[in-house]
Amino acid sequence: MMLNFGGKSSIGYALVIGGIYILIMYLIMILLVGMKKLYGDDDNDYKFTPKIVRAVIEISIFMIVTGILSIWMLK
Repeated sequence: MMLNFGGKSSIGYALVIGGIYILIMYLIMILLVGMKKLYGDDDNDYKFTPKIVRAVIEISIFMIVTGILSIWMLK
């Protein structure tokens, strides 16, 4: 009995969805921290470092591009 997992390109779809998910979650986190800085009572000096923002964006783009390439190549 052989299990069928939807074809070889399903890993590509998972990478694309995962990359988009990471970008959306990071955007929500930035918005929540920004709202807390605007309306918060305490003096929280949390700053977004450019290296972390760049790393998250680069990893997400890498996942999306790799997923699209694997969908295109494995179909």
